Amino acid sequence: DLIHPFIDRIKTVNASELETVLESCFKHPHLMWIGTFTVLSMSAPSQKLLQLSLKSLSGMANAIEFSCMRGEIPEHHALLLLHHEDGEIAGAAAMGEWRRSTPPSVRTPLREAWRLAVVKHVKEAHDLESMFKADSRLAHDWLEARMEEDSLRVYRDEESLTEAAKALGVEERMQLIQEIDETKHLAEPIVKLLVEDNVVVYKHLLAQNHLSSLHLVPLQGHPDEGTWSNNAQAALDKGYPAEDVAGAVYGSSWGWTGKESAMWDGWANRF
Repeated sequence: DLIHPFIDRIKTVNASELETVLESCFKHPHLMWIGTFTVLSMSAPSQKLLQLSLKSLSGMANAIEFSCMRGEIPEHHALLLLHHEDGEIAGAAAMGEWRRSTPPSVRTPLREAWRLAVVKHVKEAHDLESMFKADSRLAHDWLEARMEEDSLRVYRDEESLTEAAKALGVEERMQLIQEIDETKHLAEPIVKLLVEDNVVVYKHLLAQNHLSSLHLVPLQGHPDEGTWSNNAQAALDKGYPAEDVAGAVYGSSWGWTGKESAMWDGWANRF
């Protein structure tokens, strides 16, 4: 902050020396961020300075998001950041662009690069819910990418998975079900999220013979009088034995707190 006024003064009084001064900033670790963000805020820096800036962004994701959010970075530089090879930088630029205006929006020339950055690099953010509500196709592509990625770290923000699934229509849910690989870690949670309480989607899952190990997964959990019974009937119609359908509620593991008798009484009442 103490050096910024001097940089600004050089811009107006001795612009010919600006490039030399900024180049020197990149040679000093404590001044590198000043050179980087000064260059990124300029409308037409030299290619040499621009490349130095883009290569000096490691660990600066929070600052990038803040600068994009404040509109300090020109559109053409924001586009470069959205395509940045460092996923944290690209994701931060995407978040900053989304938060730049109220209500949130994305400038048209940046939209394609922004969507790609969100799908690939934004994985744990409260803003994902509003993004998905604004664009169900984005929700589809984002969830598809998490399925392909199959990283257990996604469990840290199960809410984002849930919000993505909520934004999907029936056709989009059925399409994603066909893409599920039953051997992957996220197969079971994804199936449950996609089927949710929709018997049409559940019947589509039952029709996928290659996903037979997942057919009864949506029946896990406490049964109710509506959704569970409808899905259970669909499983029975598919040919699953009644004891398998009833036993599916327990899932692969389960437990309880308090008295065991009270636990079983609760299950009995739900059945």
